[in-house]
Amino acid sequence: MVTFSNMASEEYLRMWRDAWDRRSILTEERTTLEERNAVLTHEIDHLNEVVKHLGRLAGVIEEEKKFAGVGITDAMRGVLQESTEGMTAQDVLRVLTENGFDTAKYSAPMSSIYKILSRLESAGDITREAGPNGLVYAWKKPDDYANSTEITDDDIPF
Repeated sequence: MVTFSNMASEEYLRMWRDAWDRRSILTEERTTLEERNAVLTHEIDHLNEVVKHLGRLAGVIEEEKKFAGVGITDAMRGVLQESTEGMTAQDVLRVLTENGFDTAKYSAPMSSIYKILSRLESAGDITREAGPNGLVYAWKKPDDYANSTEITDDDIPF
């Protein structure tokens, strides 16, 4: 039977308290940052609308960003449909952000991108191939659909 000395037990308790205190401080700090982020995001959204409307009144023409205000799945469809070549998931993220898609509301945007790419592939909308920089995704061209299985009356649910 292994027994720990009272000294070791007290040391573990001190270490546990230190870890608990540090975790509490970091949790509180994270909560404060998340609250500040929400306030800033709201203010930026409001200012975006103000700038947009004032710009029209002032005759300032600002280039609209393609994917601002669009859901991530639709934005990704647009990115892949417009691409002339296959794209990695990182390429998709880069093009989304370059075209006004706000990824700040996602805690892990790459996870969302990979999940949606998987869904689009399962739905038969995109292809996936190994490329020199990792997996490459491409929107299926009309010719790709011509080679797919014919739709029969059994495929139609009504």
